[in-house]
Amino acid sequence: MSDLATELASDRPYLTLVVDDLEERGLVERHQHPTDRRAKIVSATEKGRAAAARANAILGNAPPALAALPADDLAALDRIVAGLVAAGARALAATRGDGGVEPGE
Repeated sequence: MSDLATELASDRPYLTLVVDDLEERGLVERHQHPTDRRAKIVSATEKGRAAAARANAILGNAPPALAALPADDLAALDRIVAGLVAAGARALAATRGDGGVEPGE
């Protein structure tokens, strides 16, 4: 769970709540780590993989309002959103005291 929290730039207690909810919905399963008794491995169930595929199909198609924007405007929007995500990750890291882990690092 610690690795997952780091990868998602989230804190562990919040991620535990999210995984609990996903597990209750049958979208993920927790398994014991083969060599570390303290660690859990979270994996998607078949239902979870199907839900992710549906979400990716929906999110993979830009809404008409975005699709109509010129490439320069989309590039500017991409930079703005990336800046917001990075600022959010830094703010979260500051509350955890880990010095600022960027998402995806």
